[in-house]
Amino acid sequence: MALQVSLFFFILFAVLSLYYKSTQNIVFFNLFKKTAPENKKKKGLSANQNLQAAQAWLLRRISAGMPERLFLLYSEKISHAGLLMRPEAFYALKIASAPAAVLLGIAFWGLTGSILLFFILTLVGILGPDLYLRKKIEKRQARIRFEILDAVEMLQIPISAGVSLTRAVKMVSPKTNNVVIKELELCFAEIDAGKAPYLAFRDLVRRNGVGELERFVQAVQYSQSLGTPMSLFLTQEAERMRNARRARLQEAGQKIGTKVMVAGIVIMGPAFLILMLGPIIGRLNVTNVIRIM
Repeated sequence: MALQVSLFFFILFAVLSLYYKSTQNIVFFNLFKKTAPENKKKKGLSANQNLQAAQAWLLRRISAGMPERLFLLYSEKISHAGLLMRPEAFYALKIASAPAAVLLGIAFWGLTGSILLFFILTLVGILGPDLYLRKKIEKRQARIRFEILDAVEMLQIPISAGVSLTRAVKMVSPKTNNVVIKELELCFAEIDAGKAPYLAFRDLVRRNGVGELERFVQAVQYSQSLGTPMSLFLTQEAERMRNARRARLQEAGQKIGTKVMVAGIVIMGPAFLILMLGPIIGRLNVTNVIRIM
């Protein structure tokens, strides 16, 4: 029993030390150095307002101790994933998930006696938030690649009738959940609010991190600079996207044969070997074979 307790505390200390060293966490060391007035309960405020004030203070303290490179990294990843979350909140969730998972693993280890479950829960707590964020990014970027052709075709109809690109986006946006249309609407809203067009388009590309969308935005800017009719441009762009999608599908179809062959060899190979060699091995006299050897 003493050996198990000692082993447990050693593992706990090693995991937490490696985790906080890898994330360069300096938040918890200076989080409560001084108390901001917002975290004290004020008279005359409701419980909800006090909770919001405490959350705001906590996020400011985390932001003050959060390394700048992690702030920029998580800001980019969260925008690519399309999540409405501040980088400080995700960083706090990432920091809190590891100790919580370790404590949960301890509880299950004590109940079941399985140290494997303890390690699994610890890894989930440490890697879970980053894996979740990566999956959200991959899912959203795949959706953008799939829906960009539909967005171009939807915009092509009103623009062919003489409507401007900005007006066409505003007309189509309430009638669809297309991600590309929503992002273009946000981009043109920023331009209407006074942002320079090239900065709005640049932020649109950075906010999503998809190469197909970047090429489309560059083509729109090039068409606007040359004065090319937008309807003709969208027709050509839709044809180019259809050809690119067809090429990707053909490439994926050509790879399927190799994957199926490898899977067939792995799954059916042992069965064929048993069918071919089984009768031969059964007829052999094992004693005579051993004597010959």
